[in-house]
Amino acid sequence: GGHRGAGARTRMNIERAERIKSRMLTDMQVDVAAATDTGRYRTTNADAFLVDEDAGLYAVSDGMGDTPRSGAVAKAALEAVREMFLAPWSQLPAADRWAGEAAERLVLGVMQANGRLFVEGRPEARRLGTTFAGVVVCRDTLCVGGAGDSRVYLFRPSSARVAKLTEDDTVLNNAVWSGVPYDVAAGQPRAHALTRAIGIRRALELRPTVARWARGDVLLACTDGITDWLDGTAIARTLVESNALD
Repeated sequence: GGHRGAGARTRMNIERAERIKSRMLTDMQVDVAAATDTGRYRTTNADAFLVDEDAGLYAVSDGMGDTPRSGAVAKAALEAVREMFLAPWSQLPAADRWAGEAAERLVLGVMQANGRLFVEGRPEARRLGTTFAGVVVCRDTLCVGGAGDSRVYLFRPSSARVAKLTEDDTVLNNAVWSGVPYDVAAGQPRAHALTRAIGIRRALELRPTVARWARGDVLLACTDGITDWLDGTAIARTLVESNALD
């Protein structure tokens, strides 16, 4: 009898903890700010962003090149990804969203975007491509995916540091991963050229990752309009000194 009573109390405690956790997750509030700017060096704005609070989906995209169509390509890619997160997904409370399904939807969304933008037979130099970096906020995790050199950072105020959650798909990064010293790799021709992006090759498979989130975390999804000029230390300092996301 004593063992049964202890087991019952344990189950009740576990169930109560799960109810509290579920309620906390359901009531989770996510504050969002988004902006894009043409900048000082280009005549067109090739960047686009996606904010879908119902789906917990946030992403950026950077159309390749400096043409009037670059921005349209970036927006088209984001819209293709967003279609994978419409109802019933967008109707789920955060407590019922699982990273596994979010990852599948991200993969399918990027595949769909790639299929729409890739044109068979068009010379590679004239293909309309775009980067992608996105995050889906789930039950107690973040599902993150990227293609190209747009990035997602996680800033945790308690440590005042930023962690990069995506890897750049560039000649430079591939060389470093293969063991080439950074200084040598950085000196190679076309070191910053993209090795993967939406719309460039017939097939593109996203490789999503999953990370834990905690209350107070700040996520930054950005294009190289930020990271070409600011390193992780500067980004962290800016986030520490800013009182609001705007």
